[in-house]
Amino acid sequence: MRQQSWQQLILWGLILMTSLLSCSETPHSDQNNTLERKSPGSDVTTTFEQENRTLPVLLPPIARIFLKDGEIKAGRLISINPQTQQITLSSGSDSQIPIINIEKIILQGEIILENRNKIVIRGGEESSEKTQETWSELLTDFKIQESVEGKAEINLKSVPKDKWQGIQSVAQDNDYVVHEIRFDSTEMLTIKVIPY
Repeated sequence: MRQQSWQQLILWGLILMTSLLSCSETPHSDQNNTLERKSPGSDVTTTFEQENRTLPVLLPPIARIFLKDGEIKAGRLISINPQTQQITLSSGSDSQIPIINIEKIILQGEIILENRNKIVIRGGEESSEKTQETWSELLTDFKIQESVEGKAEINLKSVPKDKWQGIQSVAQDNDYVVHEIRFDSTEMLTIKVIPY
């Protein structure tokens, strides 16, 4: 009986040691997530993923849609849908236009700047007199939030860190107004903006 008791104690001791070793080798869930988010050999990419690069932009109310077949449509730009690959244009009644048929979108009209409560008339020659910036991002990184108020946002993931800091500095006292949108593919778009 005594020998059997010792055997049981040794067995339980081995089970306990195995459990302790297993727990010590299991990484913490947060550490594991951090490692999975890292790109091998690229600390910069990791910084881009963790840093919020969302920037508010303003959309003038009149969107002129230049189609590849030469036709031009006009109305308010309501949405850009990456899933359906269509834009929604409001001109009396909403209409959907496939992105693949669009050459470019020019945005014009009167818009109120958020920072200074100032009205700007987009269009004409003034766009060539100001410094434009061009950003290219995924369709999923551009979202129209309030079409009637002309509010949208873009996630500038591909902009280098030093340029992003400059954009943030300008945005403190200015509003970025979208002048032109082009679709580089079914997944990418390029927008031209002007700070006011």
